[in-house]
Amino acid sequence: KERIDGILGVEDLAMETVAYIAWEMGLPGNDPDGVNRIIHKNKFRELLRSLGLMCPEYTASSTFPEFQEKVRKMKYPLVIKPAQCSSSRGVFKMESFDAEELKFRFDDAASFSSDGIVCAEQFIPSPTNTILEFSVFVKDGGIVWNHALSDTHCKYNPLVPSQCSLPGVMTERQKAVAFDAIEKVFHATGTRF
Repeated sequence: KERIDGILGVEDLAMETVAYIAWEMGLPGNDPDGVNRIIHKNKFRELLRSLGLMCPEYTASSTFPEFQEKVRKMKYPLVIKPAQCSSSRGVFKMESFDAEELKFRFDDAASFSSDGIVCAEQFIPSPTNTILEFSVFVKDGGIVWNHALSDTHCKYNPLVPSQCSLPGVMTERQKAVAFDAIEKVFHATGTRF
């Protein structure tokens, strides 16, 4: 009855639903399984590793006993975070192993994770507290527009951005490496739009 030509979602949590609706309605869109591999942090880390791209040491679990056993063996500091959530909610940095604190952080992260999975990954410090970020528009599998920015993170809480620079402050080499990685991920997941 409605003549729908397309559907668009611009926020992480909407991407899977948008992909599924487009797929079911025969509209242009991305493969729901590919989107799933991009927006779930644990699946995305697995994808990066399988493609030979840079990836911090990580682990993930939906149960605390398994998570604790895996995390006990990792190199600290670690970042504990929900596998599926955005906006830095439920994210915390742990400097060393402490079972009581880990349980508290696990439960907090799990409460924000839509699938109940919690990730731990090696914290990679930045000497300048600056992180490079990219937003892109993709058409037919190729990047047709990009928005590169530099987020400067607060030295007292390195997980929270405190300043944003537009355009991003980066070398041409950094940009080329980033776009190469982005295109590999899009190719592997069948991302077309």
